[in-house]
Amino acid sequence: GRPVLSGRPVPSNRPVPSNRPVPGGRPVPDGRPVLSGRPVPSNRPVPSSRPVLSGETRRFVESMRVARLATADAQGAPHVVPVCYALIGDTLYVTIDEKPKRPDVRAMKRLRNIAQNSSVAVVVDRYDEDWSRLAWVMLRGRAEVLDDGDEHDRAHAALRDRYPQYRAMRLDPLPVIALRIAKVNAWGAFATAEDQPAAGLSS
Repeated sequence: GRPVLSGRPVPSNRPVPSNRPVPGGRPVPDGRPVLSGRPVPSNRPVPSSRPVLSGETRRFVESMRVARLATADAQGAPHVVPVCYALIGDTLYVTIDEKPKRPDVRAMKRLRNIAQNSSVAVVVDRYDEDWSRLAWVMLRGRAEVLDDGDEHDRAHAALRDRYPQYRAMRLDPLPVIALRIAKVNAWGAFATAEDQPAAGLSS
């Protein structure tokens, strides 16, 4: 009753490996999915919800008043400007403030760059003549431009709370840059006002 292939009987008791991938993306017998003919490891780590910024680097960023926002156009030409900012969770917000000489704020170089290339970086740093107190944090990720909505309004509220100068400005119709922080590099003395130098950090 056994099938015959090319005149030779096929053994009916040949073992079938339990983890052999099945072509065509069908699950293998142990239940794991197959991608391109290879099973996907079942112990792949699940992304963590742990904040990107550590406690001390977050406190450092929140204690500083000015940052440098770096953008680049589609050709990679860099553009860097000093900015005020607010940090909420793992997003850093920068508003476009009132520009009396530039009614079309969308023509600003930083916004045109983000429209072409959403990868941006922000550096928050502290310089001191006592070089044991030097420190910097670089935040990198993708930027979005928010024109309105709840997040846009929360960002403006946080910026007004942090910078009293904004309270006299009509910010509501102006866009907000939202940097979704994906990577942090940091170096220097962060812990207290009497910081001691610390090793470089990255995440």
